[in-house]
This record gives sequence, structure tokens and C-alpha cells, in this order.
Amino acid sequence: MKKKSIFSEVQTKAFKYALAYELTIWVCDMRGMAYLEVADQNWLIRDIFTAFDPRFQQLFAYIINSTGLELMSSLRIEDLVQHDPQLHQRLQVGIFLNKESAQQWLTLPKV
Repeated sequence: MKKKSIFSEVQTKAFKYALAYELTIWVCDMRGMAYLEVADQNWLIRDIFTAFDPRFQQLFAYIINSTGLELMSSLRIEDLVQHDPQLHQRLQVGIFLNKESAQQWLTLPKV
């Protein structure tokens, strides 16, 4: 059995908590991570994003550092969600370099 990454362990706990309390707004501060492994990116899309209750719109704001932007691992997640009509209908992902921009995006009305 493959050992889970720290990222997937934390995301699983957060996901269970969010489901229990019907939370729909996420701020994920990824500035401490230079890169998110492709396996973790795929797992996030396949096992977490698709498991949310479709009755609720989920908003994910990822705060990354400039290295993360250069490596584009977070942008891949955003792109995968954008190009999956079922996911995009109930989930939006935004990528930001600072907390203020992320918070502003989370509070603006979504189309």
C-alpha cells in the first residue's frame, strides 16, 4: 500500500471537516510548498473535488509563491477544473500570490 503524502493527509482531514459542516469556501496557503506532485494533483481532482456535494458551489483560493507560479503545478489544477464541465459547474479555483487578492476573489459574486 502506497503511503499518503502529507498534502493528501491534510486535504483528507480538511475535506471531512468541510463535509461535516457544509463549508464551501477554501483558502489553501501553498506558499510553503515549491511544487505539488502530479500524483497529488490527480488525487485532488479525482478523489476530493469530485466527492463534494453537487448542491453546493465550492470556491478554492490557492495562495502560491512565485516559484509555484513558475512551476505551474497549481495552474494545472485550475486548468483541469476549467475543462471538466461537471466539475466547473460546482467548483471554482483561483490562483493568487497574496492573501488579500484571494480574499477579495472569494467575496466577489460569481457568474
